[in-house]
Amino acid sequence: MNASADEDLVRVATRLRGWRDEAGLTLQQLAERCGVATSTIQKVETQQMVPTIAVLLKIANGLDKRASEFVRTENAAYQVHHSTSDSRRVTGDAKISVERLVGDLRAPELEVWRIRCGPGARHFREGIHGHGEVLVVCETGHFTARIDGKDYLMSPGASLHFKAELSHGWANHADVPAEFIIIGSIPSAIRAVMEQS
Repeated sequence: MNASADEDLVRVATRLRGWRDEAGLTLQQLAERCGVATSTIQKVETQQMVPTIAVLLKIANGLDKRASEFVRTENAAYQVHHSTSDSRRVTGDAKISVERLVGDLRAPELEVWRIRCGPGARHFREGIHGHGEVLVVCETGHFTARIDGKDYLMSPGASLHFKAELSHGWANHADVPAEFIIIGSIPSAIRAVMEQS
């Protein structure tokens, strides 16, 4: 595939994810609306699949968009993204909730998430690694971050900066929720888990 086609696939994935978030739809809800499999939506969003024209038409119809909007030339709306706290979608439950803080830019180089981790909640997935670097900053509460098998106690203002290929996760052993920010390149497998929580 040439560079232009690669850029188009990134654009399709990014716009699909952004539009689904704006509509407040889960993967399953959008799949039902479009008449395609949930795994198809997920694979297009994570660039694990090159969608056919028929699939793009179905997804566009389900989102009330034109298929051409998936690959249209960039404009200022996709060079700058502004969001307010009440316009962002928070997914999850009382144990763990996730809020994506970045917007719909073309080929983004970083992801930013706010994680709310309730008492007793934990998220450790061995074998899922990323590329690049990850920065974790604790905003409120206390939690334990595990990086490459070593535990780090996190409290408000504490930060961890590490290579994303190291296994990592977190657990809240306290009686109150903890909130923290994750900045980095999030592996598609973790993104899929976060979206379905």
